[in-house]
Amino acid sequence: MSGAQASNDGSRVAYIVSDTSKQRALVVPDYTGEFVTAPTVRRGWSEQRIQISETSGTPERTVILKLPAPDGVSYIRSINWTPNDTSLVVDRIDRDTKRRQIFLASATAGAATLLDQETDPKWVAQLSRIVEVSPKGDQLLFASERDGYNHLYLVPLKLDGGNTRTKTGDTAAPVNTPSAVRRLTRGPWEVSWARWHADGERIIYSSTEDSTAERHLYTINVRDGKATRLQTARGMNTDPQLSKDTETILYEHSEWNTPNDLYALRVCTGCGTIPEPVRLTDTVPARFRQIAWARPQFIEYKAKDGQRVRARLYLPPRFDKSKKHPAVLFVHGAGYLQNVINGWNNYYREQMFNHILTERGYVVLDVDYRGSAGYGRDWRTDVYDFLGGLDFQDHLDGIDHIVKNYGVDPAHVGMYGGSYGGFMAEMAAMRAPERIACAAALRPVAAWKNYYASSPIYTTERLGFPEKNREAYRRSSPITYADQLRRPLLILHGMVDDNVHFQDSVQLVQKLIELGKTDYFDVMFYPKENHAFTRPESWTDEYERILRFFDQHLKTVTSAR
Repeated sequence: MSGAQASNDGSRVAYIVSDTSKQRALVVPDYTGEFVTAPTVRRGWSEQRIQISETSGTPERTVILKLPAPDGVSYIRSINWTPNDTSLVVDRIDRDTKRRQIFLASATAGAATLLDQETDPKWVAQLSRIVEVSPKGDQLLFASERDGYNHLYLVPLKLDGGNTRTKTGDTAAPVNTPSAVRRLTRGPWEVSWARWHADGERIIYSSTEDSTAERHLYTINVRDGKATRLQTARGMNTDPQLSKDTETILYEHSEWNTPNDLYALRVCTGCGTIPEPVRLTDTVPARFRQIAWARPQFIEYKAKDGQRVRARLYLPPRFDKSKKHPAVLFVHGAGYLQNVINGWNNYYREQMFNHILTERGYVVLDVDYRGSAGYGRDWRTDVYDFLGGLDFQDHLDGIDHIVKNYGVDPAHVGMYGGSYGGFMAEMAAMRAPERIACAAALRPVAAWKNYYASSPIYTTERLGFPEKNREAYRRSSPITYADQLRRPLLILHGMVDDNVHFQDSVQLVQKLIELGKTDYFDVMFYPKENHAFTRPESWTDEYERILRFFDQHLKTVTSAR
């Protein structure tokens, strides 16, 4: 059972029931105790249904929603009660992650009508999870990438016994023609968060409208579509939360060199002036503020196929373009994540490490490669069917750019990254030895068929099923190219990683041994660490090793300070 949602009056609860009998048990051994333990995690696809029960515990009054049978593998993204508790809005993905359907289902009879449907020949975006019924109950707000960017749409609702047509048999008839769905926002930018205001006339949202490197908050009138930017400061304004009366927004603000602090902002109704945000916390230590962190330049360069690639560039102190410099490329993880932002993010440790690298004479490039978030549907899906295709090429083109424009020695370029970034580092060491002098791969994916077992939704979205698309899995996996390794590769992995399992690095290391590649790789394994390290001593050990590795193989100059 998961995803429980209580009705507004508290008398009923809706929840998702999943049949996980076909999932696999993945073993994650722990060798650090007196005895070896082997806990398991279950991963894989499941069959799901939605049930509604009374909170009084009366079992005979349980309602099962009668959604049409899914086509292919599927999963339910969200369930939401309507304001009058007569219906549920269900957001479901099926057709092997390529179709999204939104249903309105009766909370008493279980019958469902189809409100909206869209398909994507590659995969439906996670960013489109925004789904909320108006406080008036007359409209449904949802997000979609159907025009190329994640935007807000409205569809009318009737909650007096259901919309015009209801489910019959195993199909649900669409209640809305395409003209009934109204696009509310538009343009070459993305909406990342949205909520209704309590008046049912306005929506508050966050977007990249002003800059892909920042997030700002706006209100939009649903009648005339007029949007107003709230007084958020330059930088990233993230994780917004609305008060119950929807008149106050709590959010976090950060900039590239300033970690998150909490701010509150009034959503003024009919004010002559837009209120200023109020800072609530000041948690950044004075010592941190005194450090003159290496300031990244926000740059763009042209990829081989003509696309513009965004990146952050870090230069050494007193940088002299006429001299030759070693360089390091940092590759962010997750694939679908944005790192070229004017804000603090999950990779703050790597940003500080990049500062250390510049102190030692390195030029550092941090790329939002193909597949990254923040740049629309086409950029997101350009990795479809080949992980290590256009995203890999974006890094090679980045190397060309810094060699041409920033005095980088092409024979002294390294790469590092974790998770998806570790995957990319392994790809670079094996497939581009003429461009990469060495690479450090942290918790890397070496074989995508393994990751399918661990994270089937993510992997199916990008590569399909291993048994149906063998070639895509083969060409996308670093272990395929192990025989081509002839540059130094440092592999670092947590042994209790339940995301990218330790198995990936073990399989790759064994293959490299069999291929006689001992001179080209080294390893460090962390017995107590999961995918995201939690122990400071492990982080320190990891980055000290990477720093020594780069200094050894890239022949850096000593610190300029």
